[in-house]
Amino acid sequence: MCMEGFSGIACQRTTCPNDCNGKGKCMSMKDMAFNTLDSNSQSFAYDAVWDAEKIFGCVCDSGFGGSDCSLFDCPNGDDPLTPGQVNEVQLFKCTADPSQSGTFALYFGGKVSATISASASASVIEAALETIDGIGDLTVSFSESSGTACQTSSVNVVSVTFLEIFGSLSPIVGYIDSLLPVGSTIDVAADGSGFSNR
Repeated sequence: MCMEGFSGIACQRTTCPNDCNGKGKCMSMKDMAFNTLDSNSQSFAYDAVWDAEKIFGCVCDSGFGGSDCSLFDCPNGDDPLTPGQVNEVQLFKCTADPSQSGTFALYFGGKVSATISASASASVIEAALETIDGIGDLTVSFSESSGTACQTSSVNVVSVTFLEIFGSLSPIVGYIDSLLPVGSTIDVAADGSGFSNR
């Protein structure tokens, strides 16, 4: 019989408060690190530490927070009525052969978009990005009106304009494992900085 707050066959791990109220998943710190991306869509590793599989906590579903996922998340970000506001624009360019049937995805705030074809149009990229929970409405445009998402013959810069979330935003991050040929890239420019290979 384990003391309150502990579980497992040897009472060797902590329990999650209120079993996350059915609004999240109870995970070890090792699994939490492996399955969670930060606001910049970067992953973590927490597997060589003694308590990696001993301390558990709640990873809440979207819209919920708190140690037991019992709280509702409130809208946050910059006040859209602040004078002098402009919508954030992030840019990316994809260097890949659109005829090779390759695909990629985009992360924003640690959440991934629907899969995007290398030959996709601006409207397809926009629809894929809008599948990301919490990203809101946005517009996508190309520097080359007849361009595709990825190109090799010339550079087509893809502009993503955020219309519903404000303030300094996390950068878009490309996931390129299925882009062809091998060595294809997605370069991102955000927060006024130049293109950086992601």
